[in-house]
Amino acid sequence: MITVYKKSVFAAFEEENVPVIANTVNTEGVMGAGLALEFKLRFPSYFDNYRERCSHEGPLPGSAWIFRGDIFPRIISLFVKEDWKMPSKISWIRSSLKRAEEIITESNFERVALPLAGAGKGGIDPQTSENITREVFESSKAEILLCLDKSPSKNEESMIKQLRAMSEYELKCLTLRPSIIKRLLDKREDVTRFREILDIRGIGIKTYSILFNALISREPGHDNQLNLF
Repeated sequence: MITVYKKSVFAAFEEENVPVIANTVNTEGVMGAGLALEFKLRFPSYFDNYRERCSHEGPLPGSAWIFRGDIFPRIISLFVKEDWKMPSKISWIRSSLKRAEEIITESNFERVALPLAGAGKGGIDPQTSENITREVFESSKAEILLCLDKSPSKNEESMIKQLRAMSEYELKCLTLRPSIIKRLLDKREDVTRFREILDIRGIGIKTYSILFNALISREPGHDNQLNLF
């Protein structure tokens, strides 16, 4: 059964108690943008495992892995890219989803949250990705939450609210450069999704990661417990 869900796979885990979520990845062991970057920041042990396995096992595009760490959620990696700088291919999306369906069946997972594979940084039309997902999982016994990521989770809303309320002094405590602080103060009211911080001129992954780790709400079971406030 497929249920369309407006929010992200993270909201499905945090708000709907879905124990298994999926991430879209490349075969090079890099998580530097989009959904993969969010996974890297939220679940460092998962990223370390992914990078280590990529360097030793040489995954192929179109494959899928399951990460069963000491924490929840369980995470399925969908290899919808080869080179992280290049787009996804429809054949890789279909193949990785089919392998994910096998993993879900073999593991007797009852509820799983999937993103629109390849529809972000992968460059695939969202409707095409949705159609492929429906085709692959039409007979699945598991409940599949197809996450459109159209609206922020409660956690993300809280992060944006905190960002807008931060004083210049609090931003300085994060060791951000004065020029970065000025841009944040000037542009933060325009931010409606936390990832939009990366669209502010001069702000890169390093600054984004500092802000993310300072503001995200830490839930029981998460392995990234840094919080600067």
